[in-house]
Amino acid sequence: MLEKLRAGMHIQLRMGSAAHGIETILRRIAYEELPTDNISFCTDDKHLEDIRSSGHINYILKRAVAAGIGPLEAVRMATWNAARHYKLRHFGALAPGYRADIVLLPELETFEPLNVIVGGKVYDDAPISAPPPPLSVLNSVHIKAITADSFKLKIQGKSPVIELIPNQLITKLSMREVPRLNGLFQSGWGLCKLAVIERHHKTGHLGLGILSGLGLVGGAIASTVAHDSHNLIVAGDNDRDMLLAVNALELSGGGYVAVRNGEVRALLPLPIAGLMTDAPLDEILSAQRELLFEAKSLGILSEADPFITLSFLALPVIPEGRLTERGVFQVFEQRFV
Repeated sequence: MLEKLRAGMHIQLRMGSAAHGIETILRRIAYEELPTDNISFCTDDKHLEDIRSSGHINYILKRAVAAGIGPLEAVRMATWNAARHYKLRHFGALAPGYRADIVLLPELETFEPLNVIVGGKVYDDAPISAPPPPLSVLNSVHIKAITADSFKLKIQGKSPVIELIPNQLITKLSMREVPRLNGLFQSGWGLCKLAVIERHHKTGHLGLGILSGLGLVGGAIASTVAHDSHNLIVAGDNDRDMLLAVNALELSGGGYVAVRNGEVRALLPLPIAGLMTDAPLDEILSAQRELLFEAKSLGILSEADPFITLSFLALPVIPEGRLTERGVFQVFEQRFV
């Protein structure tokens, strides 16, 4: 981080539902009194349940102050620094000529908001209505016909394995011997199958890989939230359940799904571009709880939301191994393996 700051780069410290690695950085900033003019906060992906229970940027503010960073300095990182980085010239400060986006707080330790003002309008706990989404962003899952055989993964010699690291978005990529039968990969030994399917233009592109550390047994989980191309990503230990998960998301117009023993056990449709929903918050949270329960029933023991973890496995800019619709990608070497 110091090298990047000295080079004049702006650093965003991320703490979301799957990324928890900044506590050490916050403590170092406080202990060494590092300059924070070019540091701001972000959450990236954060579970709605986590936002409701612990907060959003205000949660990072709480953790920053607990790590020893001064409250006013932390607030500046969350507001002024972020606005300046994005060249939002009329945001980030309380002054004439600035937009009246204000959060009123009782103190600067827990950062629990008393009132929220956006554009000069005071918002309370009353429901906020939104216009219906345009038709152009609906029905966004377009997949060329596939079968269970589409998930067969041929094995010759050692194979690339993407290894999850607990509570981290980064992964490891190793070449190793994997279980096989008649030249095809067989899930087992803590390994399961991973697939990314192009879903925007019905090209038929489908990448297959092997995933370690998920713990999934007896089913599949899938998502159309898969950064940054947002293709359909599915992990499972058998081809039948993987196909069922894919078909369920195609029919629902996208979302998250958990399949166990040949049955769809939990589904959260995300009909708006396969990424969002306009369903009521309580309905969304209920569906997410069901998804997390079913994920645990499949043996997934991660403290982080496995669907958020899954969504980052297709992002070929985070080290070390990722899977795209064209295959396993070695990020450090910028090549497919």
